[in-house]
Order: sequence, then C-alpha cells, then structure tokens
Amino acid sequence: MASIVPGYEYDIFISYRQNDNRSGWVTEFVSSLQEELAATLKEPVSIYFDTNPHVGLLETHNVTKSLEGKLKSLILIPVISQTFCDPKGFAWQNEFLAFRDLSKDDDFGLDVQLADRNFTSRILPVQIHELSQEDLQLFEKENGGPLRAISFIFKSLGVNRPLIPSDSRSENSNKTLYRDQINKTANAIHKIISALQKRNDILSGHVTDSEQGNIPVERGRLVLTELNRRNVFRAGLAYLVIALAVRQMILIISKLGGLTDQISHYLDWILIGIFPVALVMAWLYEKSPQGFIRTSSFKSSENPYIPTQKKPLTGNMIIGLLSVLVVIQFAYFYFVQDKFQGRSLNSDNSVAVLPFENRSDNQNDEYFADGLTDEIIEHLSILGDLHVINRQSIQEYRGKELSYKSIGSELNVSNVLTGSVRRTGDVIKISAKLIECSTNKYLWGATFQRTTKEMMAVQSEIARSIAAVLNIRINELEDAKLDRWPTQNPTSYDYYVKGRTLYHLYQSKSNDQAINQFKMAVALDPEYALAWAGLGDAYSQMHARFGKDISWIDSSIVAGEKAIKLDSTSSEAYKALANAYNYANKYDTAFALLKKAVELNPSNAQVVGNLGTSYFLRGDLPSALIWEKKAAGLNPKSAIPFQIVGLIYRLLGDLPNAESWLEKSLELNPSSYWDTYELLAYCYISDGRKEDALKLITTMLKNVRPDSRTYEIAGLIAHFTGDKNRARSYYQQSIDQNKSYNNDPSTICPIGLGQILLEDGKNVEAEVYLSHSLDINLREINNGSQDDDPPFNIAGIYAIRGQRSEAILWLKKAIGAKWIDYAKVENGPWFSRYRDDPEMKTMMSDLHRITEEMRLIASGM
Repeated sequence: MASIVPGYEYDIFISYRQNDNRSGWVTEFVSSLQEELAATLKEPVSIYFDTNPHVGLLETHNVTKSLEGKLKSLILIPVISQTFCDPKGFAWQNEFLAFRDLSKDDDFGLDVQLADRNFTSRILPVQIHELSQEDLQLFEKENGGPLRAISFIFKSLGVNRPLIPSDSRSENSNKTLYRDQINKTANAIHKIISALQKRNDILSGHVTDSEQGNIPVERGRLVLTELNRRNVFRAGLAYLVIALAVRQMILIISKLGGLTDQISHYLDWILIGIFPVALVMAWLYEKSPQGFIRTSSFKSSENPYIPTQKKPLTGNMIIGLLSVLVVIQFAYFYFVQDKFQGRSLNSDNSVAVLPFENRSDNQNDEYFADGLTDEIIEHLSILGDLHVINRQSIQEYRGKELSYKSIGSELNVSNVLTGSVRRTGDVIKISAKLIECSTNKYLWGATFQRTTKEMMAVQSEIARSIAAVLNIRINELEDAKLDRWPTQNPTSYDYYVKGRTLYHLYQSKSNDQAINQFKMAVALDPEYALAWAGLGDAYSQMHARFGKDISWIDSSIVAGEKAIKLDSTSSEAYKALANAYNYANKYDTAFALLKKAVELNPSNAQVVGNLGTSYFLRGDLPSALIWEKKAAGLNPKSAIPFQIVGLIYRLLGDLPNAESWLEKSLELNPSSYWDTYELLAYCYISDGRKEDALKLITTMLKNVRPDSRTYEIAGLIAHFTGDKNRARSYYQQSIDQNKSYNNDPSTICPIGLGQILLEDGKNVEAEVYLSHSLDINLREINNGSQDDDPPFNIAGIYAIRGQRSEAILWLKKAIGAKWIDYAKVENGPWFSRYRDDPEMKTMMSDLHRITEEMRLIASGM
C-alpha cells in the first residue's frame, strides 16, 4: 500500500534492532499502533515493518535498493532500546542515519511545522529503555538535538524494561499506561501527516498563497513570515529609535551635570545587551484585550488588535516623533558640543597661566620662573570648579606679543594670568595680574615680596585670590590642599623646580640632568613626595623614550611607590607610578592608579591623557578616544594627545582623521616623538603612499636626536616600504646603540633583521636573532605581561620561519590580548607569505568587523 502523499513508498517506517523483538514486543506495538491509527486518521496509513529478519536485510548486509525505496517514507519511528544506539548496528547506520540524511534533502525537509505553528521532526522516537549517558549523547549528537521520545518504559526499583499492555499504572514509577502511549503515538503521527499533506498541497499548487496560512514553501520563508506576523521587525526598529533617544538624552544630561564620560560606554553596552532580549520578547508575546499573551497561542489567532496595537510603541506616529527627537539631539551634539577636541564651551571659570617673565639679573634663574609658573598651575588645578590650561600649552607664548583676546580664543579660556619674578639673593619679588580675555579688563593684581623660605606660600595666596575674583567656592578638601607645603626645605624645592623644568624638555640629556636635580631634592628632604614622583617620571623615560636598560622601570616603580606612601593625595604621585606599570606591561594596575590620579586632579591634562592611553592598552578604543580628546582640550599645545588620537583613528581604519591628528602632533613638536613618524608612515603605507613614508625617515633623522629607538623606527618604515637594504642598515645601527639589547623586550629590530638575513640565505645569523627575540618575548609572557606585542612578535617570528600553524596560534593569542592592528599583517613584511591563507584572511576579516563596530561606537560619542 502506497503512502498518503504521492511519491513516497510508506507513511511510516519502523526501525528497530531484531533482538528487541525476540519477545514479540515490536510486533505487538506495530499491531496496536495500526489499530489506533485506523481509529484516528480517516485515510489508511501504510507502515513498513520488517517482520522477517532473514529476508535479505541481515545486519551484515549493506543497504539495498529495496531498502532505500522503503526508507522514502513520511515518518521514521526508531524503537530506542539499550542496543539501538550502536554506530556499528545495521538499524542505526542504514535506517536511522540514512532516513535522517534522505529526509533533509527531500521536498519536506526533516522538520515540519504543525497546525499549532510549533515544529517537530519527522523522526518520532519510541523509547523502551532508559539509556546510558554515552548512548544518549550519541543520539543527541546525530539527531541534532535532545531526545524527545514517547516513553514505553516500565520503571520500578531495579527494573528497566519495555512497557506491555498488562502493566498497571500504580506499579510503574513512570505512571504511564501502554494504551495511553499508543494513543499519544497515533496522535503525533496524525499531526505530522496532516501537516505534510497540507504542505504537499502547497507544493503541488492545490492551495493558493492566501489559503496556505503559516505553512511556507521554504523554512526561510516560514521564519520571515512569522517575523512579519509577530511584528518583530517593527519592534526592533522601535527599540533602536527609542534606545537612540534615551542614549542621547542621558548623554546630554550627564554632560550638563558634569557626570563622568564613562556613562556613555556602559550605557552603550547596556542598550546593546537589551536589544536581543527585546526581539525575543517581541517574538514571544503580544498585547491583547486580555493583556499580554503568547504569539504562538490559540488566543493570538483571535486577537482583534491591529499589529501596532499588539506591539506597543511601534506605531508610525510614535516612531516618527522619536526619530525627530533623535535628529534634534544629534543636531545639539553637532552644533553645540565642540566634538573635534572634546572640550566644553568657553567658561568664565577658565584660566591660562602664561610663562612668568624672569627679571632677575641672572638669566640662569629662567628655570625658577618656569617652576613658579608650574606651581601656580598646580595650585590652581586644586580648585575643581576652575578649568586650568596645562603648562605645555602655554610655552609657545613665551616672549610673544599677542593680544589676550587671541590667546583666549586659541586656548579656549576666558582669563589669562600673567606676571614676572625677580630674584635678588634671598629675596624674591613676584608680580601677577589676571586679565579677562574678551575685554582686556583688569580683574585682579598683586605684588608679593618674600624670602626663599616664605616663597612656597605665594602660590596658595594667588590661587585663593583668583578663586575670590571668579566667585569659585573652595571646599574643605581643596582648602587643606592649598595650605599644605610640599616641602619645608627651600633648597630642596629649588632643586625640584629645576628638575621639573628639565624633565619637560623631553630630551635625553635634559632627562639625565632632571634625575640629578630630583636626587638632590630628595637628599635634602627625603619626605618630599613630588620630588620622588618627578624621579619616578624621569626614571621611566630612560627606558621607554630613550632606549636605556629596562631596569630603569624597576627604579621608577620604587620611586612612584615612595611618592604615594608620602602623599596619598598627590595626583602626580599616582601618575608617576602608573606610567611605570604601563611601561612594565602591567596594564590593570596602571589603570587603577590613573583613575585615582584623575579623581585627585581632573584638570591635569597629562593624567587625563595617560588614562586615555590606559583605556587604549585595554582595547577600549572608543573610551580612549574620549579621554585623549579631553586631554587635547585641556592641553591643546601638547603633541602627545594628538599623537594618540591619530593612532586610535589609524587602528579604527579612519586614515584621513589619523593623518590629520598625527600631522598636527608633528606640527606641535617635530623633534621629540619618533613614534609619531612611525604612526604617520603606517598611514601612508596603508594608503599606498610608500614614497611619502620613506621621506619621513629623512625628516625624522633630521629633527629627532638619533638613538636606538630612532634607528629602529627608520628600519621599520624602510622594511614596510620594501627597501630591505636601508632597513638592514638601520636595524643594525639600532642594535649597536642599544646597550640593553640582550634584555630588551620592546625592541623588534632582531625580528626584522632576522627576516632579511633569512631571505638573503644567511640562515645561521638569522636564527641567532630570531631565537633570541623569541626567548625574550616568551619570557615576557611567562612574567605576566598584559601587552599584546609579545604574542604578536612571536607570531611574526614563526611566520618568518614558515611555521604556519604556530604563527596562526600566536596571532590568535595576540588578538585575545586585545591586538587589533590588522594593517601590520596586511601591509607588513612578516606575514607576507600567509596573506592569502584562508584562516588568516578570516582572522583579519573579524578584526575589520571589530574595529568597524568600535568606530561606529566612537562616532556616536
């Protein structure tokens, strides 16, 4: 007898192990099921059941053409026993798995939608034994989901056997009756066959589109139909518009209220996390006169509400009004907020302290005037309600005849403090005046004459006077800080001031001199916290900026910890220790210290910028961009925040913005930061402008004092542009000048030089450099470094050697450590042989996606 549906051999195929029918259980089950089906379905149902185990279907045989035809059935009922889930068994391989694969490819597919809109499989298991965990896992793996079977199991203490007609419910711990389970099986078959019959009518054209209801021709079309019916797309759109409106409103309120910028970062992730929950709720529930009901329930089919009533807030008018609100909010941010540099609008409570003029007969006292300027800035920064421009921003105004209005406009401040200092022996005369920029109005002025011992009280007096003139309230904590003297020793103070002036030149020689000054300061006053902080700053630069031995970082950590121990309220102390830990690749520790430093002095541009760098090192580029732009706003004449913003834009793939910020950084300071030349060169190379990148080498070596770091950058740029000869020369010069080469994890010259030597056939020399660099980078990782450079460097070494699997493995580890600089793989020499490798291309594609997502987040901040 043929199947109910044309083209199919049988309606039901019974699959079982022959041993499970020794007692006749399967035969009796089939007979009982046929009787129940006859009373359940109007049409006769055909069942294939192999009653004779000796008719050409032995378990040692392969599937015959005859069996393949019989398997073309609507439903498979596997009798799941303790022996059925056997990969070597005939029923498992040639019936269960074969039916699964055949049905996946036929017109109906393996899964079918029932009249109640739920899905079920055309495999309808009947279970007669509890299974071992191993068998259960095997079945679920091959079935593609959990075992959902109709149970014919009799369970009692120590008993696990098939249920039979004579078993009573009370004796069975499963509380099932044989007759009931037969009925459940017949009902399940009825539902499946009915759905398949209706589906067949659609496929054969006997049912029109308007009649077919919710049973589509394809599974994809079914899902799309259900998404539309349940109004999920509109609900998703409504959520996005509402989320944007809420986000922008909270950001506006937070900015007006002076709340932390971090709220935007956490808010974005919260809104993103809620989005899939909103879609799931839209899929599952809808509103009706009876309240919220399940969309898959019978009540849903009788729900009189229109679609926009079923899903609240999805009406055209509501979405339109919210969209207008979002546009207005974006217009507010675009036209009102100073987005480019992340600065707040010009406020009356803002001041720039211009360099005090040295009027002493001894021109060597210039440092003292600079130191006094720094100390006044430091004291004014204690006032939380006053915006103070950082010292680096005002250096270019020394000796220049510019109007106060121009200075105020350039620095985005309302007021300027200017003055002079004259030192004669032990007597110091200080004159200061406060000018309103827009009107040139004289707001305040005073002259102080003090001895050296009384000198340190002047900065506090000036800060209090300015606070009074600008109506700035001084709270109790700020009042205590203003009264605190950093040292009681005027000579120690003098050494400290001179050391800070030398340190801020950011030159190798002046940094050495600064260390000597700080050392003399702490020798005279071992309790001088600021001098210890200055010493920590200068120590860290010895390695990080000037390529000296890495042991300087250890000294920096000791000095920073000493500074905090002496003064736990010093922002400078926390900043110094954080810098040391950043250079030691202990990013989490540095991050906590920098947050404390910003909390103590939110107007300290260097601290704010360093916090941005810390976010960058943690892989949070959008937050890093916010803080670096804030630092640029606090200190618009400092090259460093512009450099880091340029780096962030480069990593986000925004080359035009990256070049603009990096070129601005070089314009502000072309002689100190070799890494700016490196970053700008990478932009040019990514843009196909290799000649422009090579020109930067000449410019850099002309403007920056050559040392091991400078030559290393020159080698990298030459190597990336394909000029191996120049790269080899610069790499070698860098190694020759690096006294700590044997113990320096930050140098990558050995890797680049090793590759060039290997390509030239000098295998032994190449392996010396590559092995040495591999050992150092592995040691860094073993020592707990959080930096993403060591795993990336190791990946590069393996790629150069041609060890693909190791290179891929370590590149994945680098990505896990927040490395995202895909341009170095796509344009650099190390991975050139694997650029077309499918796995490599997939990883780079994933990084492009990640950076694009961060770029979108950053653009909305």
